[in-house]
Amino acid sequence: MPSTPIHTYHDVVDHLLDHFGGLEDGRNLKMAKRSVLSAYRQFPTLYNWSYYYKRGRITSVAAYSTGTIAIDHTGGTYERQVTLTGGTWPSWAASGILQIGNVSYDVHERKSDTVITLSVNSNTGADVVAGASYTLSRDAYPLPLDFQTLDNLRNVTKNWTWPSYVTAGEWHGAHKTLEASNDPRIYTIMADPDYYGTMSVYFYPPPSSAADYDFIYQRDPIPLEVESYTTGTVTSTASSATVTATDAVFTANMKGSVIQFGTATDLPTGLDGLKPYSEQRTIVSVDSTTQVTLDNLASNSHTDVKYRISDIVDIESGAMFEAFMSMCELRLAILLKDEDASMKNQIYNGNLRLAMQADNRHYGDDEGRPYENIVHMRDYSTVTP
Repeated sequence: MPSTPIHTYHDVVDHLLDHFGGLEDGRNLKMAKRSVLSAYRQFPTLYNWSYYYKRGRITSVAAYSTGTIAIDHTGGTYERQVTLTGGTWPSWAASGILQIGNVSYDVHERKSDTVITLSVNSNTGADVVAGASYTLSRDAYPLPLDFQTLDNLRNVTKNWTWPSYVTAGEWHGAHKTLEASNDPRIYTIMADPDYYGTMSVYFYPPPSSAADYDFIYQRDPIPLEVESYTTGTVTSTASSATVTATDAVFTANMKGSVIQFGTATDLPTGLDGLKPYSEQRTIVSVDSTTQVTLDNLASNSHTDVKYRISDIVDIESGAMFEAFMSMCELRLAILLKDEDASMKNQIYNGNLRLAMQADNRHYGDDEGRPYENIVHMRDYSTVTP
């Protein structure tokens, strides 16, 4: 029965140890793991691999301007305190920007339904008397945690709106127009203001209404954590998706990992090893420290057998894997100051070119596109020049 090839973190490490004649312990193991993780971080960034394409969505929030405000710049309950009368600060207020007249200020915290504070680096610098009008909007929206880069944003709520990407400097320069919240015309991508290691989309002008923005983006691969866990033994009956362990401690980060079943005497290896696994399955849940659930029913019974748990290497086998393995070998050769590093670099570059060519996933012509010449009048009926 056809199945998707699965390569594990341990499979790749084991390959490197064999390739360089090292033992699976101490410095050799550490250098092999370091090489795999280094290649795993960089390889997805070398090319727009179709395997990593993914659809994402950002949902904007409507601007808020109900009631009036007063600002106590210093000496109040909180420094730079903004008190709202006649309204309730929305739940997202801490991620918002407060516009008074033509000037915007960053919100620092939402203290209560009626109190927010402004950023120490972006505030009025003086009191604002009660009764002032304002607009609270949000211009920054976090991208998915696995985000690398995206194509274009499309406003699917208003299908004629395609905001244009600009550089961060151009986005900042556009603020001189002092526009109020509206449908965004432009956007840029910068670090998220609240979460380290995360990127955000920044709109201008800030969205005035709730809308969904869809996009295709390049994702990061699934992180590697579990290289090899083999403590104790496991038991699983045929036609069951449950695996129980003896003298083992399963942990939450094993969810999504692969479990390979060996024999009562031998730890399992990959299919190219000396003791190939008899069966392997993906762990879909860790039910307790001694029990996991598999993605499918076991084909055979396994009673008190040795096993191995290792994370899946999120690299597609058809086009990408050989180039990735070559990159791992090159990384290890460089770390070990191997005299063959130059040759391995040539092999890697050749395999990378082949991988890029193989990643062409469509070999048909461009004729017969179903929507190429179709124009709907409704696409233009509500557009304001």
